[in-house]
Amino acid sequence: MESKNYIDLRNVKKEYATNQLKHIKDKKGIKKQKDIFVALDNITIRVDEGEKVGVIGLNGAGKSTLMQIISGYSKESQGKVEVCGRVNAILEVGTNLSKELTGRENIYLAGEMYGLSKEQIKEMMPQIIEFVDIGPYFDYPIKTYSSGMMARVAFAQISFIEPEILIIDEVLGVGDISFVEKSTKLIQDLCKKGKILLVVSHSMSTINQMTDRCIWLNQGKIVMDDKTKTVTDSYIKYIRKLQSEEYAKEAKKRLRDQEQYKDIVFKQFLMKSKDVEQDIFESNDDISVFAELQTRRSLKNVDVVFKIENKLGIVYMKNKMSKESKEITFLEENQTLEILIKLPNCNFTEDTYHIYCYILEMEKVIGQISSSFKMLDNKREYYQKPLILVDSCWNMQYKGEKIKNEHYWDNTF
Repeated sequence: MESKNYIDLRNVKKEYATNQLKHIKDKKGIKKQKDIFVALDNITIRVDEGEKVGVIGLNGAGKSTLMQIISGYSKESQGKVEVCGRVNAILEVGTNLSKELTGRENIYLAGEMYGLSKEQIKEMMPQIIEFVDIGPYFDYPIKTYSSGMMARVAFAQISFIEPEILIIDEVLGVGDISFVEKSTKLIQDLCKKGKILLVVSHSMSTINQMTDRCIWLNQGKIVMDDKTKTVTDSYIKYIRKLQSEEYAKEAKKRLRDQEQYKDIVFKQFLMKSKDVEQDIFESNDDISVFAELQTRRSLKNVDVVFKIENKLGIVYMKNKMSKESKEITFLEENQTLEILIKLPNCNFTEDTYHIYCYILEMEKVIGQISSSFKMLDNKREYYQKPLILVDSCWNMQYKGEKIKNEHYWDNTF
């Protein structure tokens, strides 16, 4: 028996003509024609009533194009698209909201479009106001809203319309954690009533939590279509491989960059977790940073500075050896300095970070090296929490060929 509500795509292709011209050579010579970008290529998907499907992939993979075609905002170039069921799509924050109307007016407008009377909407309004929870802004024009406030009103629309097919493209992470939890529960309740759910997200934790089937797109084609955990595990491995290759290129560049410093040479600069060298970690991992350098001349009044910042330049941790130890350090020519930094229970927000190590002599930088690493927060536990430096201990040894330093950063609180 065929499902009452379903999505059926067969050999769907979506092409866009770009502004670029390409030169084609044939028997008559060289001619110009518009370059064609293929956003979706031979996509065949069937989604039936009750299914909860995640869609993942890199930027430009075709995820949003696919959602636009299913929701009717865009037309396929080739193939067949059949959608049976009332669709409500939140493709980006504010897409289905009228900017000149207030939040309340948008709710009435959406309800009337889906066949509800003003009396029915009015009866539901106290529940909607409680869900939106933006105070007097509910009666202000949408154009005055933040993205988080718009997301609340957009989700309120589906809270009483109860679409048969619900499409959400990258808006579940908008707003504070309490609203994310409320909207997630709302979607789960809708799915229990047999609705179809399509969720597009870069967050694997969201996809794992919200769906039981997952489609992985890459360059407009389907890479995998299987159980969610099977697909997301494969996708994470793929992303880690890509990022490792990217970081390896950065590492080579860093080694070239440090050649400008004549007094210090870095032999090693690496990060580990569970004794395995890596550059992708998960929140709560115990992370160690190891640096090894060698002097090319004798140095006095040596200082070591470590700094960790995110890709926006917001500093998460910074420490200077001289703040922890009042001893004046002296390094001989060709002497090796080993530094071990420990970050136990590292609860960084999911993001890309940069870690820097600076070697100073008399407050002047005479050597530096940096590295990038990625933090994954699969449990969505941390939302840009501040990190507190609780304990910082430098232990220096001045005799022998090596000076060992072990430094602890404890950011638990």
